[in-house]
Order: sequence, then structure tokens, then C-alpha cells
Amino acid sequence: MKSLKTTLLFSLLSISSFAQDTFQFKGTLAPNSIYMMKMNSDLELKMQIDAPIEIEGIEKETTSHTLSTFDIQTQSFHQLPNKDVPFEVTYTNIDMKLKMNNQPIPYNSDELKGLYEVKLKGISNDKGREKFEYVGPAQYKDVFSGILKSFESLTKYPTETFTIGQSHSLPFSTDIPLENGKNYVMDFVVKYTLKNLENDWAYFDVLLFSDQKKQNLDGLMISIDNYKVMGQMQVSVKDNNIYDSSFEGPMKMTMEKDGLTIKMDYTYKYILNSTKK
Repeated sequence: MKSLKTTLLFSLLSISSFAQDTFQFKGTLAPNSIYMMKMNSDLELKMQIDAPIEIEGIEKETTSHTLSTFDIQTQSFHQLPNKDVPFEVTYTNIDMKLKMNNQPIPYNSDELKGLYEVKLKGISNDKGREKFEYVGPAQYKDVFSGILKSFESLTKYPTETFTIGQSHSLPFSTDIPLENGKNYVMDFVVKYTLKNLENDWAYFDVLLFSDQKKQNLDGLMISIDNYKVMGQMQVSVKDNNIYDSSFEGPMKMTMEKDGLTIKMDYTYKYILNSTKK
């Protein structure tokens, strides 16, 4: 009997130890739930323009600084027979502050109010979130249609099981709408490294990087010269949709056409917090 108890205790401890040393993403939304995400961002841009002739009203060097806070609600509904969970995403609070060359630039409050009418609908399953659909004011449809693909890809995670110290990566692409009506497709990789598992939380180092080659969009040449954003992520083991994360890093981009060269040097800082009501 003593030997049996010892064997059972050893087995339980072994299972417990294994559970604490491995992690697998399961991002499916819980049915009939509400998740709240707060995103604070700090974006700085330095832009340099080199033109063969002087362009009236256009400065050769421009700086901008944007501080923004978005409160975003994700509401899930009853699970369907095929295990899909329908959901919709809405903005509940938006605050933005912009400076151009250190001068405050007011936002159009009516335009910001219109964003509260935007809804992004989709389904959540073991593949991530997909089948996004835009519902809202017509003036935002083109913008959101261009980034819905990004929303789908950015809600996917590696399917492999992590052990502490192990890394897994996923390739992504995001569509960046341009003023000429075209979308610039940016390819990048997200690398997750599991650092620790403690008290029902998984701790990750995250690296986003790109080796993007030049793209030609109707004579407009676009290249990513440097993109390397690093961050940390703390994920609830019980519900992966509850997390804290922060990211910081540069992106340098060059655009060229007809002798005109525009160099843009971005610095990103993001802090995201997601909770369940």
C-alpha cells in the first residue's frame, strides 16, 4: 500500500511538473463573454523628403508625435454547432493627441465619433479569428476593408507546444492602405519565446521583424529598410484572451517615384491589456 501511494504521488507530481513546463496557445473566445482591451500607443515619425525640385508647401523634414488610447470591446455569442464562436468588436473609448513639428494639431471630433459606430464581426475557433466583416459608416469601409486581413492574421498564434526556453515563429502579412488607393503588403515574422510559467501565467519574449524586399506599385517603389519590434507578453493559461503586453521598436521605410524619395523613420511603443468582464 505504501508503495502504491508513493507511486501515485510520484505520478501526480510528474503530471503537475509537466503541466507547468509546457504551454500551447488556445485563443478561442469563451462563448457569451465580453473582453475589454485597452491599447496605449506612442508613435513618433521623422520624415525626410528629397525632391529634384522644390515643392511649395512641403517641408524637407517633418516630425510628428501621436499619443492614442483605444478601449476596444470584443463580445462573443452562443457557440455554433460546428464549435465556431461568433463575435463582434467595437470601440468604447478613443482619445488621440497629435503634434506636427511640435505644434498641437486638433482632431476632428466628428470623425472620431464616427468610429464608435464601427463594428467588426467574425468567428473565433481553434484556427484563430477569421471571416471578418465590416459594419458601419461608409466613409470608413475602404480603410477597414484594407486592414481586415491584418486583423485575421494577428489573432493567430503558433500551434506547437512550447517548453520553457523554446521559440516558435509565424509568418504574417498586413495590408497598409496608400493614398493612391493601392494596398502595400508588408510581410513579417513574429517569434515567440516562452520564458517562464508561473501562477497560471505564461511569460513570453516576442520579436517582430521583416526582411521585406522592394515592391513596385504602379511605379511607386517601397522598401522596408529596418523593422525590429521587441516586446514581452504575459498570457493567462486558463484563457489566452486575457493578457498584458508591451512592444517597442523602429520601422524605417523608403518610398521612391519619379526622382522623389521619402524616408520615414518610425518609433513604436505599444502597451496592451486585455481583461474579461
